[in-house]
Amino acid sequence: MGCSVSVPAFAFAFLTVNSVLALYRVRGDAAAVAFVVSAYVLLVLLLLSLRRYEAAPPARRSAGRVVVWLLAAALNSLFAWHVASVMPPEFSAAVWTLTALATGAGFYVLFLLQ
Repeated sequence: MGCSVSVPAFAFAFLTVNSVLALYRVRGDAAAVAFVVSAYVLLVLLLLSLRRYEAAPPARRSAGRVVVWLLAAALNSLFAWHVASVMPPEFSAAVWTLTALATGAGFYVLFLLQ
């Protein structure tokens, strides 16, 4: 029982410390600060939503699926935007294509695959 509580707590602490360090490194760049904060908030919300989704009875999971998929799609899009902004247009198109495929695959798994 102690292991199941300490591993998520350690992972959350690790994520928080790394986010604070990233914020310290980019403290003069407003866009980078917004990126780090947005990624942190989306990831924490996604992890909390996944936890609630897994704990919910099967009859009440449909709304949880929507929330999980939207948060995952937002996080994928955020990272794609950040990566694609520093790449040549051809590679940027590939990044966005892979992001769309990953988002579509998540939709398929969560909503269409029964």
